[in-house]
Amino acid sequence: MRNLTISKKLLGGFISVLILLAIIMTINLVQLISLNHTYTELIEDRTKKMLQVKDMVIAVKSEQIAVRVYAMLGDETSLKGITSSHETYMTISKQLTAAVKTADMIEMLKQSDAAENEYFELAKEVSELKKQNKEQEFTALLSNQGRAIIARFEKILTDMEAYQQSLLDRSQAQASKQVEDVISLVIILGIITLILGLAIAILIGRLISKPITELAKAAEKIATGDLTGKPIMMKSNDELGMLSSSFNMMANNLRALIVRVGSSSEQVAASSEELSASAEQTSLVTEQIAITIQEVATGVDRQVTLAHEGFQTIHEMAIGFQQIAANTQSVSAKAAEASEKAISGNESIQTAVAQMNAINDTVSGLAEVISELDGKSNQINNIVGVITELSAQTNLLSLNAAIEAARLRGCRHRGTEAVPAIF
Repeated sequence: MRNLTISKKLLGGFISVLILLAIIMTINLVQLISLNHTYTELIEDRTKKMLQVKDMVIAVKSEQIAVRVYAMLGDETSLKGITSSHETYMTISKQLTAAVKTADMIEMLKQSDAAENEYFELAKEVSELKKQNKEQEFTALLSNQGRAIIARFEKILTDMEAYQQSLLDRSQAQASKQVEDVISLVIILGIITLILGLAIAILIGRLISKPITELAKAAEKIATGDLTGKPIMMKSNDELGMLSSSFNMMANNLRALIVRVGSSSEQVAASSEELSASAEQTSLVTEQIAITIQEVATGVDRQVTLAHEGFQTIHEMAIGFQQIAANTQSVSAKAAEASEKAISGNESIQTAVAQMNAINDTVSGLAEVISELDGKSNQINNIVGVITELSAQTNLLSLNAAIEAARLRGCRHRGTEAVPAIF
């Protein structure tokens, strides 16, 4: 049964039930044939024999009537009736003798035949006496010997009828008993068939439903998230066995998939934490870069302002130098007058000296401003270095910082180149 498919199991169950039904039908058919034979024998044999015995009685009665009529009337027709009735009786007797099988019936037929033959001889003797007109003799013969033969003959026929009736009653009882036996056998076989069919149905049902129930329970556990169940072991090689193998494979693959998903989830969580940390670090770095850029922009604006102020100071110095040159030329032209105006020239010289001292002070202040600008440039270079290091993490901010630093360097170079141009 384990190596049979479900269709073969079902087919085997149906075939088993059909075989049981065929056996029951065969047994019932045999019993019905036997019962039919019994009733056929009862109807055709027993009843026929009863009718034959009655026909024999009728033949004897007809013969007796024919003898009496002939004795009274001397009718030739009655004489022929005697012979005809005798022949009818003997024909029926031979048929009945050939049909009966019991010794009692055969013995009674012999006695009946003997009585019939004796009465037929009596009828012949009566006919002869009638022909001789010996009425008293044949009347006495019929009254004495004839009545005795008829009485004995009727007793034999009555016994035959009673015997055949007893056989008929016995056959009817046997037939009734056989009918009851057939009914009992049919009921018993029906119950046995019902039990066997029910057993086969239960067996096949268990063979099919038990694995399905196990698969349903295992699937319910998996549906609730319990993947710790043991593999379903089925020893059958039918569709349910293949289904259980596929189910076990599915459960194993599902366990492996969940393990991989768990591992991937842990990796994703770790990566998320790393990304969160990197995002926080990037945010901090971005804030620092923004603050630094703001400070750089503030410093650059200040340097530009200082450079502009220095440029104005240098421009004013240049104008002063030009005035000094003009004054010097005026002093040279008026050297002759200076001698004349010594006192006035001395005062002018003192004034020029005072102006030169002022110019010297201004130039010293300008040198300090230029020194301060150089220090700011160094700070800008340091800040640019920091921005360059931060650009490895944030390319866009690094690029903007590099562009801003380049712009600042360009302004600083233009500022430093303006000083020699003025001088």
